[in-house]
Amino acid sequence: MLLSLTENYNQSLQNWVSSFKRYTAKKMNELFGIKPVWQVNFYEHIVLKEESLRKIADYVLNNPVRKGIVETWNEYPFSKMVDPLPI
Repeated sequence: MLLSLTENYNQSLQNWVSSFKRYTAKKMNELFGIKPVWQVNFYEHIVLKEESLRKIADYVLNNPVRKGIVETWNEYPFSKMVDPLPI
């Protein structure tokens, strides 16, 4: 996931990620009996240029392609990209 928090979000990125992981893990367990869902930590990186943002977005989107799940990223039902990418 590649995301950007708005300026008026008054919590930390770590707080957002923790809440997201907690909510989705609970739902995955309730709906499908899957656990654990997430690794303990997460990777945080600040993107400095639009060019590198596109490169990182392409990398994330192509994870299912590299794993052989789909031929192109847009075939994967859980992939989406906002275009143009916000900076």
